[in-house]
Parts: sequence; structure tokens; C-alpha cells
Amino acid sequence: MALKDWSHPKRFPNSWIRKDGVELSSYGMKQKYPFIHIGKNYDSKVGKYKGYAVERINTSYQETLKTTKTKALALKFAKSYMRRN
Repeated sequence: MALKDWSHPKRFPNSWIRKDGVELSSYGMKQKYPFIHIGKNYDSKVGKYKGYAVERINTSYQETLKTTKTKALALKFAKSYMRRN
């Protein structure tokens, strides 16, 4: 598997979906699973955003793969993860 097996949807700028993923319809929106998403990591104790989290979302669970301090490091990790899977 390589990066060519993943696509980048236009409506979610920090997400990638598998081209051969399972398409599900939820609340009127169609989405292919699994997908990788990069989001801000919010610390509720401090009340601030602390870094970025790379998450893999599947049909039945959501898993945080890695938490980084900058968006560039999160993108680098996401691309290396997509090359391996």
C-alpha cells in the first residue's frame, strides 16, 4: 500500500480517506472509512489548544495515533503512516 491508495477530500482539508474503504451514510452524509484526520488537541485543564492529534477513525472506534506540537510534524507522521498502511 502507498499514498496512491489514499485520497484527499475537498470538504475536509485535514483528512485522508482510503479509496477502497467502506462507504457509510450517517445523518445524510456519506463518508468512506477508514480515514485519517488531523485535529487540534484541546487541554481542558489549561483551557488551551496544545498541539495536534493524528487520529484514525474506523467504523466502530476512533484511535489517536500520535500527538505532536506542530501541524508540520503531524502531516509528516500522517504521510508516513499512510505509506505503511
